[in-house]
Amino acid sequence: MKTISIATALLFIGTASLANASELRYTPTNPAFGGFPTNGSYFLQNAQAQNQHKETTDRNSSSQNFAQTITSSLLNRIAFNIADQIYGENAQDSGRFVIDDTLLEFNRVNNQVVVNITNSTTGEKTTIELPVTNF
Repeated sequence: MKTISIATALLFIGTASLANASELRYTPTNPAFGGFPTNGSYFLQNAQAQNQHKETTDRNSSSQNFAQTITSSLLNRIAFNIADQIYGENAQDSGRFVIDDTLLEFNRVNNQVVVNITNSTTGEKTTIELPVTNF
């Protein structure tokens, strides 16, 4: 019976495992990074299916943008004037404003200003209570 030394056995095992080993290679799947070119449509379809953003085809013209800007500016000025009547130097105890289909009423009650905003079309009403302060 032949005996094999431990060193010889380890040598055989080590060379056997080296014989089965191969070089590791990375192959990209995305064609943008050198992957297979026909994978492109697959990745594009997946990206489009996951895309939550929709393109808007209703782009405003410059005249529409200008009209919106003017409208916003005028509404800001009206809001400033209303706030001035509630909290300004010559603050009123109550007031009523109608702007398009919106009714705004305010009343000074004790140490608070109660503002009621009502949409006359839908009937929706919002009440805001603000403390009376000196700005």
